[in-house]
Amino acid sequence: MNSGPDDLYLDLMLPKKSGQPHFFPQLLVRNLSFFRIDDFSSLEHTTIRRISTILSDILFLESLNGKEVSLRPNAPLRFEQLSGEIRSINLNKKEIALKFHGHVRGMTTGSEDNPRNLMPTYLEWRKTRHGLSLLWGTLLYLFGLIGGLARW
Repeated sequence: MNSGPDDLYLDLMLPKKSGQPHFFPQLLVRNLSFFRIDDFSSLEHTTIRRISTILSDILFLESLNGKEVSLRPNAPLRFEQLSGEIRSINLNKKEIALKFHGHVRGMTTGSEDNPRNLMPTYLEWRKTRHGLSLLWGTLLYLFGLIGGLARW
């Protein structure tokens, strides 16, 4: 499924006979967003807001050995760049449970005026993946720096 330059609106409906939809796993996805547009119009003014549709969320950062990051209910989640696959979709009466696995860049939450970056830093990645070598490398660097300053 490919969308054009405009947003793609997708309606998922359950068949009356079965409780679970027929879904083929590993649906490739790029540019996924979790919000709805709330439009309130009156005679005086019109208000248009983007509202998060996330009821609860747990992110597993695989680059940090599966570290869990929980988001608050209705917390906005934005991606600068996203590509991956939807591994499962479960439709309940009032919600959609989605499992996504992929690569993201620029993952933020919070308001657009005061965003909170959820991407791990290079130092966090280094500490998680190469903790012992990072410790020894830092100690050797400091030893060399102190020795150089002492000789100077």
